[in-house]
Amino acid sequence: MIHIKNSLKKDYVKSLVICFIIACLSLLPLVIKGGGFFVLTNDFDDQQIPFTIGLHNALLDGGLSGFSWDVDLGTSTLDAYSFYEAGSPFFWITMLFPANAFPYIVAWLFMLKFAFAGMTSCLYLRRFVENSKWAVLGSVLYAFSGFSLVNILFYHFHEALVFFPLLLIGLERFKEKNDYIFFIFSIFINCFVNYFFFIGEVIFLVIYYLFRFAGKDIKALVLDLIKCIACGILGVGMAAIIFLPSIIFVQGNPRTGAFPGILSMLTNDLSTYIYLIKSMLIPTDAMTQPSIIYETNFSSYGLYLPLIGLGLVIAYVINRRDRLSKIIIYLAVASFIPLLCDVFYMYAAAQMRWWYMFDLMLVLASIRMLEKPDAKAIKLGTGIYVGLIMVFIIIISIFNATGFADIEWLRNGTRFYAYAVVAIIGALITCFIAVKPVVRYNIIGTFVCIFSLGLTLTTCYI
Repeated sequence: MIHIKNSLKKDYVKSLVICFIIACLSLLPLVIKGGGFFVLTNDFDDQQIPFTIGLHNALLDGGLSGFSWDVDLGTSTLDAYSFYEAGSPFFWITMLFPANAFPYIVAWLFMLKFAFAGMTSCLYLRRFVENSKWAVLGSVLYAFSGFSLVNILFYHFHEALVFFPLLLIGLERFKEKNDYIFFIFSIFINCFVNYFFFIGEVIFLVIYYLFRFAGKDIKALVLDLIKCIACGILGVGMAAIIFLPSIIFVQGNPRTGAFPGILSMLTNDLSTYIYLIKSMLIPTDAMTQPSIIYETNFSSYGLYLPLIGLGLVIAYVINRRDRLSKIIIYLAVASFIPLLCDVFYMYAAAQMRWWYMFDLMLVLASIRMLEKPDAKAIKLGTGIYVGLIMVFIIIISIFNATGFADIEWLRNGTRFYAYAVVAIIGALITCFIAVKPVVRYNIIGTFVCIFSLGLTLTTCYI
C-alpha cells in the first residue's frame, strides 16, 4: 500500500489515473446501455470492430505472413491490417481473449488509450514547466483535445496520440544528453505502431527541430542531421518487418496522392476555410453529424482544448515571442495552405490528421502561460479569442440567412450556438482564474476535467 501510495504521487501516474477516470465515466454509459457490448456508429461499427476480429482470426489461421480472404478479393494479412492495428500493443492485448470478445473489451482498451495518451504527454510536458502539476493538467487537455474527440470513430488513430510524445522526448534527450538509445526506440515504436502517422510525425519532427534547435552553426546542424538520419535508419530498420511491406503495398494504392501543382495548393474553397476556423475556435462536431456546412465530414478537423480553447495560446504568442510561439504561428498558417498542410502526408490529402501534434504545442503554450501568468496578456488573448468567436457567429449567421453560395451553412443551429457559448464561457472562466495573483490549480483542473467529460459524453452520445 505504501508503494502504491508513493506511485500515485508521481505526476505521470496522476495523469494516467485522471485520464482513465474521465474516459471511463464517458464511455461507461454506452457500455451499460449495450449490456457490456460497446458500439458507436459508422466506421467504428463497420470497420474497427470487424477488422480487429478479422486480424485476430487471420493471425490464428496463418500468422502475420498469412493471407486474408475476407479483405477485398484477398490480401496479405500484414498489408491489410498494418494501417489499423497489426503493430499496436493495444491490439495484442486482445489476443489474450477470444476474437468475438472484442466488442466487450474495446471500451476498456479505449480508456487505456486515453490514459496512456495522458501519461506520455505528461512525460513530455513536464520538461518545460517548473512544477509538474501543470504537466498533469496539460495531459488532460491533450488526451481530450479536439483531435482526440473528433476521431472517436477511428479507434486506431489514438495510438498516434499515445506514442507521438515519446518521439519528441527522444529528440529532446538526444539534444540534451546524446541519448541515442531512447531516440532510436521512440522512432521504432512510432514506426512500428502505424506507418501512416509516422510519416507525418517525421515531417513534424523536422519542423520542430528547425524552430527549436537550429541556429547559425551550420556545422552543428549538419552533424545533427547525420546523427538523426543514422538513428532514423536504425529505428525504422527495427520496424521494417511492418514498415517496408506496408510502404511497398500502398505505392500501388489509388488513394495515395500525387502532387497536383503549386498553384492549385495555395488556397482552399470558402466552405473549407469556414469549417477549419470553426474547428479551431469551438468544440469539435461528431463526424457523422456536423452542425455546419457538411452532412458528414470524416476528416480530422478538431483542435479545441477543453475549457481554455485558444485564449491562453493567443496570450502566450503575444507575451512570449519565443521558439514555441514561432512553431505555433507556423502550424496555424500551414493549416490554411494545402501546400504546407498536405506535406505532412506526402501530398495525400492530410485531412488535418496531423493536428494532434499541433494540439500538443497548444497545450504546452497554455500550461506555461498558466504557470507564469501575465494578466494583461491573458485578458487581451481572451478578448481576441472571444471576439473571433463572435465575429465567426455573425458571419456564418449572415451566410445562412442569405443562402450565400447556395450552401446550407447551419445544419444544426442549436448545437452550433451551444458549442460557441460553451467555448466563450470556458474562455471567460479560464481568464477569471488565470488573472488572479495566484492561479488556483485545483479549481482550473476541476473545470478542465468537467469540460473534458462533458464534451466526450456529448460526442459519444451524438
